[in-house]
Parts: sequence; structure tokens; C-alpha cells
Amino acid sequence: MPRHAAGIEAVVVDDEAVVYDTNAGELHTLNRTATLVWQRCDGRAAIGTVVQTLASEFGASEVVIDRDVRALLADLRARGLVVSEPQ
Repeated sequence: MPRHAAGIEAVVVDDEAVVYDTNAGELHTLNRTATLVWQRCDGRAAIGTVVQTLASEFGASEVVIDRDVRALLADLRARGLVVSEPQ
């Protein structure tokens, strides 16, 4: 269950997030879809739940959404913006 890492501040402007890593002094921008995933990284929602929600919202295949969500989460983890809680 991914959650935002400590020291991360974010604002959403026009459906896109601007994320500031106060620890690294880095600014990141997330597109609309990445922002939807980011907003669900609350430490409570399992990845499968996020995938189901987005697949339903976009009318897309859960297989495709799952692959994309996992790739995005891996990128956000690599940037130090999210951490994962055990499921």
C-alpha cells in the first residue's frame, strides 16, 4: 500500500500535481493520470484497488492499467516520492 514519503508537499493545479521533495530540493510535475494515482497513495489503498478504480473511471482494461500503475509507482519510489507499506 503506497503512501507519500515524508517531506513531500504537493498541490494540484488544473488536474496536475506539482510535487516538492523538501529533502532533496526537487520539484516534480505529474500529469492528470499520474496525479490520480498520486492522490490514492494514502497508505490505505492497495494497488489492486487503485487499478480497479482507474480502470473503471477510464473504461480501460485492468491488465493495462495495472502495468501502467505499477510502472508509475516504481518511478515515484525511485524518485523518493512514495514508499510502500506491506500489504
